[in-house]
Amino acid sequence: MGLLEWPILIWVDLVKGKPTDQSYGLLEKTQIAADVANGNWASMESKIEKLSGDDLTKVIDGLTQIDKDYSKILDYVNAHDSEVQRVIAGALYTQIAWLVRSGKRAVDITDDQALGFLNYLDKAELFLINEFKNPALQIEGLARRVRVYLGMGEEFQALEAFKECTALAPNQTLAHIAYLIVVTPKWMGNREEMMDFANSPKDPQVRTLTRLMAAVEIYSDYHFDDMESAKVVFQSREQELCKKVLGNLQIAEDDSLLAIHTRNYLACLYNALGYTKKRNEVINQLKGQVTSRPWVYFGVQSERDLFLYKLGGML
Repeated sequence: MGLLEWPILIWVDLVKGKPTDQSYGLLEKTQIAADVANGNWASMESKIEKLSGDDLTKVIDGLTQIDKDYSKILDYVNAHDSEVQRVIAGALYTQIAWLVRSGKRAVDITDDQALGFLNYLDKAELFLINEFKNPALQIEGLARRVRVYLGMGEEFQALEAFKECTALAPNQTLAHIAYLIVVTPKWMGNREEMMDFANSPKDPQVRTLTRLMAAVEIYSDYHFDDMESAKVVFQSREQELCKKVLGNLQIAEDDSLLAIHTRNYLACLYNALGYTKKRNEVINQLKGQVTSRPWVYFGVQSERDLFLYKLGGML
């Protein structure tokens, strides 16, 4: 272990890093953060009803972060009934479900965790299965149902929600991310099914993300089996795969969810391949935009952790 590794590991364990704002500044920009602080729910809902696409997903992700204080949003969810409230409630209960479950493999989950996980997912589904008159909320609700069905182990229902969502919005980022996880070997799929899905998007930028995700999922399985040998084994066995994945990268130079997640997965894949200079170049673009997955697979819980791990040579 290197000179800096023990101090960094101890620091990371004792002092939690500040969580990334999953709205990426949009809650402040729209002044929805102020509405939440003041309990001005009518103003908040009016603003959310006008959002669509990435902006809607970002705002709901930011509002329902369970690594921040979500007590006011929980009060709102319990006291209101509207289309906006139903999507927010579904997103919040999904987040709470995964918090209760923890990030452990299924064999290590306690009976109480499993029961709590499924109970919260049931709550989330009840809110999200509504038909929404607002088209943007309908798309958002369908995308978020994919992750609910992932947790429930309902592959067919996840696929149906994904198909319904992408029939309305073919490149919906959240739906593609969630369904790729559904078909991973660690969940309900296998390598062939995952790669078929990863190669299926017609949009080249969406396809870049799903292919990067698939490659990193494969690496994460090697890492789980033996973290000491993971990079060497991955690099020796998956050269052809990575060559194809990295051969035709198409990444938007903007702050869309698609671009943000793509940059995170690209940095992670560069790390797995030992491309340190390229990895650092991409990581330096991620300030304020570090996503939970894939980094959480490797013990990184926050943006601060990612930069500390890079500094200490621990990636």
